Amino acid sequence: MTSEPIKLIERVAAGDKTAYAGIVDYYKSMAYAVAYDRLGNFEDARDAAQDAFVAAYIHLPSLADHAKFGPWLRRITANACNAQIRRRLPTAAVDRMQLEPDAVDGLLTRLTIQQALACLTAETRLIVTLYYFHAHSTAEIANLLDLSVDAVKSRLRDARARLKSEMLTMIEGTLQNAIPDDFAARVDACIDSAIAGDSDRMRDLLSIDPSLVTVTGEVDAESRDFMQRHNAHDGWTPLHLAAHYGHLPTVKLLLEHGADIEAVSQNAIGNTPISAAAWGNRLDIVEYLASRGANVDASNAWGRTALHRAIDGGNWDTARLLVKLGANVDAVDGEGKSAVELAKEKGEELGMKSPEN
Repeated sequence: MTSEPIKLIERVAAGDKTAYAGIVDYYKSMAYAVAYDRLGNFEDARDAAQDAFVAAYIHLPSLADHAKFGPWLRRITANACNAQIRRRLPTAAVDRMQLEPDAVDGLLTRLTIQQALACLTAETRLIVTLYYFHAHSTAEIANLLDLSVDAVKSRLRDARARLKSEMLTMIEGTLQNAIPDDFAARVDACIDSAIAGDSDRMRDLLSIDPSLVTVTGEVDAESRDFMQRHNAHDGWTPLHLAAHYGHLPTVKLLLEHGADIEAVSQNAIGNTPISAAAWGNRLDIVEYLASRGANVDASNAWGRTALHRAIDGGNWDTARLLVKLGANVDAVDGEGKSAVELAKEKGEELGMKSPEN
C-alpha cells in the first residue's frame, strides 16, 4: 500500500472522519470489482460496496495494521456480497426492471460482459475487473490479492488472449460508467445529516439513494470517547442519531422514507430509537415515536427499556412521560432491577406504579 492511503486511514482512526471520503474514493473501484465479480449485477454490487465501506468505517479501530486495509476491505466486501445473496429474491431484478429501449440495451450489454468474463478463472476475472476500473495498477492489484506483479501481468495476458479487444473496450467503458461520482460523499453525508438535523440535505440524499435509511455510523466527536467505553460509539442508524440528538423533523422524514422504528443499534448496547431518544432526554421525539407505534418496553442488550435509560441519564421528565405512555415500571433489567428500584436508588419518587395497581 502506498503512503497516501495509510495517512488517510490514520487520520480517520484519529477521529478525522472527513478523511474517509478520500479512502472511499481510493478504494471504490476495488470494492465494486470484488462485489461485481461475486454478484454479477451492477446495482447489487453498488449496494454491497456501500455496505462494505460503512462496515469498514465502523470497525476500523479493530484493524491493527493499517497497511492491510485493502485485503481487509476485500474480505468485508465479500461478506457484504454474501449478505446480498442471502437477501436476494429470485424475481426481484425482473420486478424492478423497466423494459424501455435503453434498459434493454443496458441489460444486453451486461449479459454479454458477464458471459465473456465467465470463460475466465475466478482469480483472473477479478484481476480483469480490477484492472479495467483504471483505479489500480498491476502493483496495487498484486498487493491486494497477495500475488506477485508478474503473476498479475500473466493473468492479464491470458485474459487478453481469451477476450476479443472489442469486449475489453466494452468492459472498460461499462465498468467506468457504473461508478457514481458522489459515492464517497453519500456514504458519509447521511450520518452527518442525522446528527446535525439537516432535513433538507437528508431529503436530497434519500431521493438519490433510499437505502441510506439503513446505514449505520458513529455518534458525534464530543460523545465518542464516552461511548467507546461502552463499545457503542458506532452502529447507530440515522433514525437513532436523529432521535438522540433531538431532531424531530429529521425523525419524521426518515420514517416517511421507510426507516425501521424498531431498528436495533449494531453495537454493545443494542438500543431501539425510542431508547436513544429517552437517553437524550428528547420528550417530543419519545412521544412522537410512541404515537407511531414504537414499543416503549423494548429492551436493549443489557435488558434495559427506554424507561430504564431515561432514569440512567437522570432524565426524569422523560421518565414520567414514558410512564404516562404506558411503560412497564416493573420490567427488570439484566441485573434484575425494575425502573422503580433504579429511581429509588437515585433518590427519586416518581409515583411510578405497576399497571396492575
